[in-house]
Amino acid sequence: MEKMGEGIEQAVKDSGIEELGEKLEKQFSGKKKKGKTKVHFTVNHDIDKERIKKRVSGLIKLHNSIPIEKFAQAIDKSKEDAENMIYEMVAEGIEGTLEEGVFKFTSTSDEVISKLNELINKM
Repeated sequence: MEKMGEGIEQAVKDSGIEELGEKLEKQFSGKKKKGKTKVHFTVNHDIDKERIKKRVSGLIKLHNSIPIEKFAQAIDKSKEDAENMIYEMVAEGIEGTLEEGVFKFTSTSDEVISKLNELINKM
């Protein structure tokens, strides 16, 4: 067991791992930073809303209904928020039924997309 330990110590010395910290410190000007590096970026909310609108219109055209779970993912909100958005849409004149997590509308898909785009702009 002792011979194996000595072998490991010798391998560490031969590999140069012990001096690696010092070498890196010299290479990066000796500056030590604590914590995580923060990345700053700006988000253009208008572009995000346009992406959301495209996703939602594609979802509606594909399913010819609105699956609440997928709709929530498309608008990047909770399932409850997505369902509330559907209720707002119904309150503003879009007719349909909510069955088993899917809103099946009787209005045209263009009317539904138009109304949802208005609601997305309010987000």
